[in-house]
Amino acid sequence: MGGGQAYYGINPDISIFGKIVGHGYPSAAAIGGRAEIMQYIAAGVGGGRKRAYCGGTLAANPLTCAAAYWAIKFVEETNASEKAGKIGTLLANGLNEIFKKYNLPWISYNFNATVHMHTSAVMSLDMDNPKHFGQIRERKEFMEHLGAALICENIISVAGSRFYTCMQHTNEIVDETVAKIENICKMIE
Repeated sequence: MGGGQAYYGINPDISIFGKIVGHGYPSAAAIGGRAEIMQYIAAGVGGGRKRAYCGGTLAANPLTCAAAYWAIKFVEETNASEKAGKIGTLLANGLNEIFKKYNLPWISYNFNATVHMHTSAVMSLDMDNPKHFGQIRERKEFMEHLGAALICENIISVAGSRFYTCMQHTNEIVDETVAKIENICKMIE
């Protein structure tokens, strides 16, 4: 627990956490920080010293705060982040074995539960080189075709290049996912 700041050992002045804190509950998010900074943040009209207004759709809403509290408590008690990260590593390693087996110039890596699968290196093209312009469409089309192939194998991804694991994913699910992606790799010429 603690996000990137805990992972990198950073003690920031202010931390902002998005929707994940509510584990799917609408409009849950959080802001926090050192007391000497947070004393100047207000979620409404307040008297006394000058404050910076910090608001949102459901800012300081008791139900949203409760949803966030119980979601975070659940994640801590079940060690969900660590479990999802270990499964993410298993998936990335399994994909790399398949890519090597089929001699594909692809790579998979993960940052805990976020698993990346780079197959077309669109972002590595030098946009200052006109010779690369023709490759943009070709590589984008490949990513679209790969995304469609993943859907045909009942695998949901983000743009055919990213997956998210969770504590419910098991070794068997990873093996099944890797096997389905291997089916796709077999068809690549």
